[in-house]
Amino acid sequence: MEKVLARISTLGDAYKGRALDKEKMLLVQRKLKLNNMPMVPVDFVELLHQYNSLSYDGSHLFGVEPRDGTDLDIVVENALINNTDREKMLILGFDDMDYLVWNEKEELYQTIDKCSFQMINKYKDCETALFDFLKLDDEYLR
Repeated sequence: MEKVLARISTLGDAYKGRALDKEKMLLVQRKLKLNNMPMVPVDFVELLHQYNSLSYDGSHLFGVEPRDGTDLDIVVENALINNTDREKMLILGFDDMDYLVWNEKEELYQTIDKCSFQMINKYKDCETALFDFLKLDDEYLR
C-alpha cells in the first residue's frame, strides 16, 4: 500500500478526504457486520486512515462517516446500491461504468459492471486494484 499511498499524495487535482480515526473505523465495521455486509478489508482500511474518501478523474472511493457533503459513506452507499450479493461483496467505490468491490468470499478485489454486476477484473491485492481502478500510472509499482 505504500506505493499507492505515495502516488495518491502526488495527485494535486484529486479530492482527498481527511484521515479517518481508528475508533470510527471500528464502529463502521460493526455497522457493516450488523447489516450482513462484509467488513472493510485491512489494506483498504489503511487507505482510509490516510484518505477517508477520494475522488480523482471520474473515480470515487467511499469513506467512513464523511465530514462534508463531498464524501460518500461506505455503509450508506452499500445500503442504497441494489447489490444482490451484498453478503459477500462490499462496494468500495465507483466510476462511470464500474464498481470497485471487495469480494470477501473469494478474498479478491474486483471491478464489476454497474449494470450487470458481472466481473470485469480481479486483483489479489488492494494496491494493484487501486492503481488500475484509479487509472494511475504504474511507475510506482516498479
